[in-house]
Amino acid sequence: IFTPKKTSEPAARSRAEAPDRVYKVLKYVTVKGYIAKHPKLAAPLRRLGSIISWRVWLHLIIAHTAITCVIFGHFFMLQFYNRASDALDSRYYWARRLIPSLEFGSMHAVLFQFAL
Repeated sequence: IFTPKKTSEPAARSRAEAPDRVYKVLKYVTVKGYIAKHPKLAAPLRRLGSIISWRVWLHLIIAHTAITCVIFGHFFMLQFYNRASDALDSRYYWARRLIPSLEFGSMHAVLFQFAL
């Protein structure tokens, strides 16, 4: 069984940390007992714990991707609407309107990536 460390800290501080220590002890004993009774679930539980521990990175990656998509979309639409009158009556209307817009949006998305 897990036993908390004995320290020579003041009583007021140890009383404030008591709920945290109790939670850690209960969590350790509960998980240890559960894994001992169900050894086949030990590996999936460890994998689940590692996935949950990466949630901060997952949120960062999702936010980073969303901001990059917003930057791409913003600059794509700017160029797309600016090219509307230039490409009229041209042979390759959609190519002359879409390709520069895609390049402009991609360029700014890549510049954002470089800035990070």
